[in-house]
Amino acid sequence: MEKHRTDHETAQSIKNYEAALRQFQKENYDKAVDLFEKAVASPAREVAARARVYLHVCREKLNPPTLELRTADDHYEYGIIQLNARNLDLALENLSRADKMAAEQDHIKYSLAAAHSLSGDVEAALELLEVAITLNPTHALHAKRDEDFRPLDTNSRFQQLIASSGKRA
Repeated sequence: MEKHRTDHETAQSIKNYEAALRQFQKENYDKAVDLFEKAVASPAREVAARARVYLHVCREKLNPPTLELRTADDHYEYGIIQLNARNLDLALENLSRADKMAAEQDHIKYSLAAAHSLSGDVEAALELLEVAITLNPTHALHAKRDEDFRPLDTNSRFQQLIASSGKRA
């Protein structure tokens, strides 16, 4: 009788686990948490172990850690991460904050210009790139090779900016 009960519990745990996975794939994390919690109690250790991993992921998705960005460097680094991930709104927001907190930092101006270039704001990209190049002429060489500035390749002002740097460097 005990074996039959355990088999039934194992089968039910597997069903809960499978249902939880479906909810997880649909990004219904609340529902997935409930089902994974039931699967964690499974007498089948492998099912319980896997359920624990997914349960942890679901809880992180439901309660993401909060970032505390305090300094210009914090905003700059986070902005670069977002730029590389092509999350342009977050990149622009954080790079702009960094720029306001630490004016005249050529690397911030350059990165902010790149974000504007990718977002299609040509005028802002060119203005910031010009300032970055004025502060550090090597940025012209970087911009010439930087994929983030490809949207500006045919722009005559961009061509002048990257060509004039060789005369200043």
